[in-house]
Amino acid sequence: MIVIFIAFSVSLLVLSNAVFDSTERGVEKVFRSGFTGDFMIRPVSDRPCSLLGDETPIVGELTRMESLVPFDGISGLLRERAEVEHFAPQFSGMAFAENPAAGTRIPVVLFAVEAERYLSVMDGITLLSGGAFADGERAALVNAQMAETLALAPGDTIQFVIADGPTFRIRAAPVSGVFSYPMENETLTRICLVDVETFSSLMELNAAVSSGAEETYSGGEQGPAEEDFNLDDLFFESSDIVAGADSGSDADAADELAAMIALAQTAGRSTAEFSAAGISSWHFLTGRLKEGVSDRSFIRRLNQSFAERGWPVEAVNWRYAGGISSLYLYWLRVIFNIGILVVLGAGFIVVNNTLIINVMSRTKEIGTMRATGASGNYVSVLFMTETFLLTLTAGIAGAFLGWLGTLLLNAADVSFSNQILVQLFGGHTLEAFVSGKNLLQAFFLVVVLGVIAWIYPVRIALSTSPTVAMQGEE
Repeated sequence: MIVIFIAFSVSLLVLSNAVFDSTERGVEKVFRSGFTGDFMIRPVSDRPCSLLGDETPIVGELTRMESLVPFDGISGLLRERAEVEHFAPQFSGMAFAENPAAGTRIPVVLFAVEAERYLSVMDGITLLSGGAFADGERAALVNAQMAETLALAPGDTIQFVIADGPTFRIRAAPVSGVFSYPMENETLTRICLVDVETFSSLMELNAAVSSGAEETYSGGEQGPAEEDFNLDDLFFESSDIVAGADSGSDADAADELAAMIALAQTAGRSTAEFSAAGISSWHFLTGRLKEGVSDRSFIRRLNQSFAERGWPVEAVNWRYAGGISSLYLYWLRVIFNIGILVVLGAGFIVVNNTLIINVMSRTKEIGTMRATGASGNYVSVLFMTETFLLTLTAGIAGAFLGWLGTLLLNAADVSFSNQILVQLFGGHTLEAFVSGKNLLQAFFLVVVLGVIAWIYPVRIALSTSPTVAMQGEE
């Protein structure tokens, strides 16, 4: 009975850990290869900040993101690190994306990047059609779900809109390509990659600095698209194309729309001006490490280097780079694990009580052994050997049953359609894999159980005098 109890509890522990370990690897792989990289460098800030921007739960004016300072120094430090395979800078911001031809609009997260360099870091991104835009080219890359929602294809025009207090700004760019991530995820499907010039003009990113006083580029004159408009007219229907347009004249409305798109495409700095000015400050840096390099130790050493130089930046791992989108998945798994541990804890209490009763029921036998000359150490070792044989045998049986359970679970091909479950378990199919760490944790728990079940009852039995123990009295 003891062996059955322990084996059943261990098998549940092994199976549950196998599922959660596998889902953790699934989510981590998707985020590392398509969104966060192995590490991210960000400015030190009092506000919660991830690649998605400022995550303070307050709705208000647009947040001005802080820049990496000194960017040139940070880049040079990363180039000196042999562990770094690729790294790429980016800006981040929130906006609405719309297809003016189809009249569709959705909220998006804009990542302003050097496309080819960025895709070398995020090697999990797959281009489905079109191609990456070149440095200095005004264009955007949209994910497959966004392209479907907005009815966009390579060569079409995508328009970005942001509201800033009583005003709003509009910029447009051609779609150079459509891409997909390794897994559908609510966070990932909101991301749109855009060229730096379009982003800079949209966000009025008029200056980027590599040090506290060195200005490296500045914005040009802004076009009429940045003049004040009625905020209520931002969310126009297809018949009300622009603020102040005559809704009774479709031809005039179409002309107004064409003029607005033209202004949005030409406003701000020219490509030549922007490329010539160069960029020496960004919001974030993401990077990939070479195979076998521990991201934890690398990040620790990198932060030590930042602290020694007095740079107001910090390196974080993929989970913090993903922000709330990855942390809430982690805490959901923690809650599931706590629930399983509560159930297993109740089972282990029953098992532990059974082991204690097993020893206490032989108090008379212990007294007889002590009366015939057996030492306390001899009795302790005898019961310790028995207890550990029972628990280790049950542990091995439980580990085998747990491993068998993972095989059956994988063979069952359990699939999900709910997006929350897809994100939680790292894919559309539930998979489980028993790792060495998983087995070590189970055996450690078994050993702890054996020690607890041996120390207390034997100590009580040995404290009883042989005469009283032989009589079977307390």
